[in-house]
Amino acid sequence: MYRIVILVALLASFTTARSQVNGDHFNLGLGFHGWGIPVYGSYDWEFRGDFNLGVGASVSLDTDGPDEGLDGNAFGAGFFTQWYADRVLDAPSEFDVYAGAGVFYYSYRKGDDLDLNLFIGGRYFFNSKTAINLELGGGSALAGGKIGVSWRL
Repeated sequence: MYRIVILVALLASFTTARSQVNGDHFNLGLGFHGWGIPVYGSYDWEFRGDFNLGVGASVSLDTDGPDEGLDGNAFGAGFFTQWYADRVLDAPSEFDVYAGAGVFYYSYRKGDDLDLNLFIGGRYFFNSKTAINLELGGGSALAGGKIGVSWRL
């Protein structure tokens, strides 16, 4: 657990030191699923207009999976794209509403998996830099949804 905290701290300092481009986000939080509680981190940056590209990873320690092959630790990493619907929905500036898709690799004690993830999500910004986020999705073995904190960089 100590190594995970150090890794997240290093990643946070790296992304904070990166340019202050509007539309870039660093996210940390917890996932939820029928088993296990994964910890996730991701970074997405503005690609073109209403689209962002991102990378993410999640770790679930000592999971209690529905079958023997999913018990133990699990790790996932991949990339994703998001389409922001704020302009189309005429959402207030405090909100980000998005839909996305990604490809993630998952590793378990008894095997590996490559998944296509589809998700919808949103952020509510308390101020110009900090938001709470919520994502719901399918296809992910480590998180059917996520809740966490986002920082606009």
